[in-house]
Amino acid sequence: EFGEARKELQTWRDLAATEQEQQTLRALGAKLEDQQSRWRVSELIREANDLTRQGKRNEAIELLKTGPQKVAITDLLDQLQAQASSDESVTLAEAALSRGNTEEAIEYFEQALEAVPDNALKERLTDLRSDWLLEEGLRMLAAGNTVGADQMLTEALGYRPNNQRAREALAQIASTGRRLAFIEAGDTAFARQDYDTAIKQYQNALDLGVDGPLSD
Repeated sequence: EFGEARKELQTWRDLAATEQEQQTLRALGAKLEDQQSRWRVSELIREANDLTRQGKRNEAIELLKTGPQKVAITDLLDQLQAQASSDESVTLAEAALSRGNTEEAIEYFEQALEAVPDNALKERLTDLRSDWLLEEGLRMLAAGNTVGADQMLTEALGYRPNNQRAREALAQIASTGRRLAFIEAGDTAFARQDYDTAIKQYQNALDLGVDGPLSD
């Protein structure tokens, strides 16, 4: 269709005698070229979308790379490439999770979100961050690092305020601090031979669930 129209315009150019007629034909030729370019862009986008729906995204990307550098094509190409990058990162994240490497999975999910924002994925990443910080906090707490545990558990609540296990662990840390304070007060009273006060302070510590000896 466009080829026949171009031939006809060329014939008119050959027959045209005046400059005005030549200008008119040049304008018509430019308009025809523009319409042909738009049609080709539309066809490429249609074909690329068809391939994408068929699960052939890589073929769609390669098809668009062969097209003219028009905004509509480059936009779709960028969109498909970003989605491909996001999907690859999600796949790597899932693999990391299957290996039990939550920290690595978080990094890949962050890359996926950077490529293509997604609310569902963002929520999942928030949960993973909170759970990972919780586990790190509990590990530190078990190792006796209450300062590090407190920091990790507090950060976990920053991602998920309703993380009940983190709240319980923080309460345990606070309780441990109070128990130690009662024990130290009991030791001080015992040293000055104020045995009644010492007994009361040790009892306060016991009421909070102290394990093991109260003093050396």
